Parts: sequence; C-alpha cells; structure tokens
Amino acid sequence: MRRCSLEIDMGSLGQNWPSPVMAAVVGLMLVVAVGCDVEVHPERNSDDSYRTNAMEMPLNRVILDNVTSFGGDQTDWKFFIVPADGIIKILFNFDNEEAAPTVFLIDEVGRVLSSLEKPEASGPVLRQMSFQAEPANYYLHIQATDGQTDYSVEVVHLVRPK
Repeated sequence: MRRCSLEIDMGSLGQNWPSPVMAAVVGLMLVVAVGCDVEVHPERNSDDSYRTNAMEMPLNRVILDNVTSFGGDQTDWKFFIVPADGIIKILFNFDNEEAAPTVFLIDEVGRVLSSLEKPEASGPVLRQMSFQAEPANYYLHIQATDGQTDYSVEVVHLVRPK
C-alpha cells in the first residue's frame, strides 16, 4: 500500500464554500485516503505496554497473557517484588515460538540483568532464568517481534532456610 499524508485546514477550506460543496470535498478526500496505509500505534490495545504501567505479578503464581506484533499489544511489562534475599526462578512458556518473543529481566533502575534465549526446539518450550535476588522490584519486558503468542509466566522465590 502507498503511504500518504493529508493535512486539511478545515477553517480556511470552508470559508467561501456552501455546505453541500464542502461535504462533497470532504467525502472525496476520504475516498482518496482509503488507498493510504494508515499507521496505527502498536500498543493501542495494551494496558501494560510501558514500564510505568507494569502489571504487578504475585510470586509463586502462574500468570497468563499474550503479545502480538500486529494486534495492538506488542509489549507487556510485568513487575514483581522480592521481599527477602533468595533465588528467583522465572519460568516462561510461549505457545508460539514463531512469534519470536523476547524477554528481558530489568532491575528497578532500568538495567538489563538477563534475557531469555530463543530455544532451538520448535513448539511450546519451557524456558527459565534464575538469579540471586536481593529485596527490590524487578521488571519483565516481554515482546512479540513477529506474530502473536499466548504465554504463561511464573516467578518462584526460593528462600534459603536459616
């Protein structure tokens, strides 16, 4: 499709024209615009597409969600709170690995701590990352780069006995 841009100053356009002529001109412009590629915001259907809107995840509970590169919800942000020192295991399962999902673990100041590697196998594959955690907020940045996929994620907090 061709890309086009159309800017109209409706105030000056309609100053000297009668209403029926004005309506015909606007209608013609809309017909011309139909052939244009309309850009739509990739996050138009997402409530958690930015870190500032990250959805809180409870520890030790599975969360189900989805991302799509063409459906208006390309990116999800989740956060979890680690209350005490321990090991964190994050388990992911993407139903469609062909959506090329990417996942980054980010600390509370925005540094990338880790990322999930794409598995060699096809189909749903359980992926995980683990790290030694201190009490803090941590973020997950989840994105589909080529298609759509449902996914499940669980953050497991393992505390060493004293």
